[in-house]
Amino acid sequence: MGGQCGSDGTGEPWIIGIRHPAKKGGAIARLPLVTGGLASSGDYERCIEADGRRYGHILNPKTGWPVQGLASVSVMADQCLVAGSSATLALLMPDKEALSWLESLGVSWLAVDTELNIYGAASTS
Repeated sequence: MGGQCGSDGTGEPWIIGIRHPAKKGGAIARLPLVTGGLASSGDYERCIEADGRRYGHILNPKTGWPVQGLASVSVMADQCLVAGSSATLALLMPDKEALSWLESLGVSWLAVDTELNIYGAASTS
């Protein structure tokens, strides 16, 4: 396939849809990916609901219970391993701590809280 690394073959960035945590099949944001990798982690794909509460598959190692914080975190980094690890680690933190930590990383990111507010340094369209 022709084109530069990170482009869609025409020289334009790949436009990646970020899954909406509450609307299956919908996107809450679209991010341009030029280089590196993008990874998302959230509590909405692999989860169960009990008594009106959603329990995701990411467990807090201190309590053994599913994390209760941000609904979704997406990170763009030079390496997908860094993006994926950062996204999952952010979900293990309380909301405000996670947002501050993501800001300190120096990468583009997008986070969605349980009220569907969007935060981040990544531009959305």
